[in-house]
Amino acid sequence: FKNKIIIEELLKNFSDKTILFATFTTKTITVKSIDEVKEQREKLTKAYSKLIRKLKNVTGYIKKTEVVYNEETNKLNIHIHAILLVKNYANSYITQKKWLENWQEATGDNTIKQVKIILINKKEEKSLKKLSSYVAKADIERMKISDEISNLFEIAEEKKRDLTFGGEFKEAKKIIELEMKKNRKQYAKS
Repeated sequence: FKNKIIIEELLKNFSDKTILFATFTTKTITVKSIDEVKEQREKLTKAYSKLIRKLKNVTGYIKKTEVVYNEETNKLNIHIHAILLVKNYANSYITQKKWLENWQEATGDNTIKQVKIILINKKEEKSLKKLSSYVAKADIERMKISDEISNLFEIAEEKKRDLTFGGEFKEAKKIIELEMKKNRKQYAKS
């Protein structure tokens, strides 16, 4: 809930800027070992960092790493949902095709077929709340499957951050957290 409130506040604070919601996927893999899950997660994180460094018009991001596990097939898909703060959007517009090419280049995988980019309507408070809830959600469903699967993900994701903030969002987050500390009672009610 704290992350949801922080993300909502960030989106309100940057309502005068262009905000995109992006989903960056990779191919689904069969779970063989803890090390393989760690390795896939690390590859995805490095590819995302490489992509963001390349995009000079992205001035901030909120990145959520999500792992979807299919118990029946023993496969998982690790992907990233990101809220991107973009400057000069009209002048430096990137097509869906170019986003995909950039992501394929960053991952080194030309078999990736989709990247989803959505322009966020910041005037609609409902859409900001929905977006903040979606990005801040915790995925605990896979922890209910079995001890073996629960332990695998617990170990593979140990000391990994699912939610990270960068650029202008990171700086603004520090200010919001200080304000939340000062006004604990007000935020506790919300």
